[in-house]
Amino acid sequence: MGHRKHPEPDFKTSKNKTMKKILMSASMVSVQKCYRVQTCDPSCVDDMPDMSWVNGCNLTTRTGGIPRLTFLKCSPTMVLPYTGGWTNLLNIKWAICQEYLYVTGDLLGQKPKGSTTKRRLSSCAPEQTISGAKTVSFQDFNAEEVALIDFTFWTAIIENKPFMNFGYVTCDERWYQYGGEWDIEIDEIIEDTKEGKSFWDGVVTMATADILIPIKVPGILALFKSITSSTCY
Repeated sequence: MGHRKHPEPDFKTSKNKTMKKILMSASMVSVQKCYRVQTCDPSCVDDMPDMSWVNGCNLTTRTGGIPRLTFLKCSPTMVLPYTGGWTNLLNIKWAICQEYLYVTGDLLGQKPKGSTTKRRLSSCAPEQTISGAKTVSFQDFNAEEVALIDFTFWTAIIENKPFMNFGYVTCDERWYQYGGEWDIEIDEIIEDTKEGKSFWDGVVTMATADILIPIKVPGILALFKSITSSTCY
C-alpha cells in the first residue's frame, strides 16, 4: 500500500489559527535565540561601580610615561616582612636588598593599545576574543662605562626571563605587575654620528587580553632613585 498523504492544515479554523500562532511564536523564539548572545540575568552582573566616580565637577585625567621597569624573581617561599604588601615602601626596599626585585634605571617608556585574537565559536554568535597581547616599548639611555654593567643587566634579564615576573611603573606612581607569560626583545642602537647616542631599544610583550590593574604606591619613584650600592649594607 502507498503512504497516505496528510492534508495541509487549514489555518482558517479557530483551532488551527491557534496552532499557527504557536508555530510562528516558536519560530520567532528560535530566531531570537540564534541572534541574541547576551544573557538577560541581572544576577550575573557584579563588580560594577556606580556613576558617582565620573560625575565630579571637573574631568579627571592621568599622566602618561613609564620611567621604570621591574623584574621580580619568582619565589614560592618569599614572604614580605611588613604589612601593606607592595604598597609599603619598606617591603619594596626589602625585596630589592634581598635581590628579589630588580629595577631598571630611569628610561623612556610607553604602552600602546593591546591587540586581540578573535574566533567564531558558535554559528549564532559573533566572534569572541580568545587571546591577546599587550606591549611596553622603551628606550634606555643609561650607560655604565667602567664595567659595562648595562650590558650585563640586560643580558641577565633575557637569560632569567622564565623565572621572573614583569612590571612597570608610571610617572604618577602606578605600579603594574604581571604574573603571566611574557617575552622581551632588546638590542643596542648606535646612532651614526658622535653627536648621536648609543642606547638600548626594547619591547616587552605580555600574553594577555585582560586589563592590567595597577596599585598606587606614593613615593616609589623616589625610593628607586635613592637606592645606591650602600643602601642595603
